[in-house]
Amino acid sequence: MIGLGDLAGGINGSFAAKISRDYSTIIGSASSAAGYEAAYWSAEDLTIHSIGDLPGGRHITHAYSVSDDGGVIVGEAQGTKGQRAFMWRRDTGVMQDLGTLPNSLPVESAIANCVSGDGRVVIGTSSSGEGGKEAFVWTAETGMVGLGRDPTAKYSTAKSMTPDSKFIVGTRSIWKTGGPITLAYRWTAESGMVFIEDDVDSFDVASPIAISLDGRTIVGNTVPQSDGDETFIWREGVGMVGLESYLKSIGLDVRAMGYRLHFVSNMSDDGRFIVGQATNPDGYGEAFLIEIPAPGVIPPLVLGVLAFARRRR
Repeated sequence: MIGLGDLAGGINGSFAAKISRDYSTIIGSASSAAGYEAAYWSAEDLTIHSIGDLPGGRHITHAYSVSDDGGVIVGEAQGTKGQRAFMWRRDTGVMQDLGTLPNSLPVESAIANCVSGDGRVVIGTSSSGEGGKEAFVWTAETGMVGLGRDPTAKYSTAKSMTPDSKFIVGTRSIWKTGGPITLAYRWTAESGMVFIEDDVDSFDVASPIAISLDGRTIVGNTVPQSDGDETFIWREGVGMVGLESYLKSIGLDVRAMGYRLHFVSNMSDDGRFIVGQATNPDGYGEAFLIEIPAPGVIPPLVLGVLAFARRRR
């Protein structure tokens, strides 16, 4: 383990969020003399660097996603019009404001959540219309394009996508008797937004976190269900179920082992490995690594637990 350092003049605080697929660049945020800002650590010079800020706003930026080669970073910054989605390119050193969807709001906002592997496609959420938020896709050729939302609930967001940008996952609210509920979707150019839940009453406020390269596996988090599940997995041909329930159905009962899964934070490209945080048998938070089988295959499963915020007696 090595420390990645901090920016000059800050309060000695930094946070690593993502790493590029070629392992050359780690992105996150760090404290500096000017404020808390997006930063990257480069394997070329083993140094942490600021990526700057947009003019006119408070000096607060956050980096959320990086292209495969580390050359493009996206996230959110503060500009003259408030919260803005940005793209930063290492070859130019320039932070670009990606704008917003058309809207009539006095205060508008946008955030970039993910960038494609080649750095050409960005997804996120923007102010839209006369109010609310809408998921978007941005390219240099098209600018920011909305992916759609319910006309009454007026909310959708794009959370993650495959590196080739073929599949996008996110959440979209719909209006039901008593108010809006938020559901998870998978988007493709051919199908548009398709809810991944067979029963819209099963999982309220389900938020996808990661999708496999082939688009056939999605994992995420949800409000606690009747059986206590706070995480979910969707597999093509299987549907959407609580992750603990799914694991039990294929022979891994994490509760019998004394664990409760609280949230997932990422998944491997092939959908085999899931990481997140659980409560361990001692009642403390602990990071977990779970290996799950490919559809139709039931090999021995391993629940690997990494020490994290665990107190030993």
